[in-house]
Amino acid sequence: EGVFRQRLLICIIKELLEERGVFVVRNGDDLMINGRKLSVSIATKSITSVLIHTGLNILSEGAPVKASGLESELGIKDIKEFALTVMSRYADEIEDIKLAATKVRGV
Repeated sequence: EGVFRQRLLICIIKELLEERGVFVVRNGDDLMINGRKLSVSIATKSITSVLIHTGLNILSEGAPVKASGLESELGIKDIKEFALTVMSRYADEIEDIKLAATKVRGV
């Protein structure tokens, strides 16, 4: 379930970027723009839960791989607003999934 939720988060980020006119390629949990890596993400389990770490480059300079950045390449200046939108859409999607799962009686 943790990897599923991680992939859902990545898909939401991809969708938001595409709404801004950015062409994004998703390969598993990696987001690429013009062949350069935008994201880093991992999901792992703990004794009591699952942890998801997802980061997006803001600037591409100084990265150890060919990287793309939200601000430097994509011109997204209000990073906090973008992050809040991602989190809000993720929370809404999880709530919608829970609702959909409880609407129909099992057979």
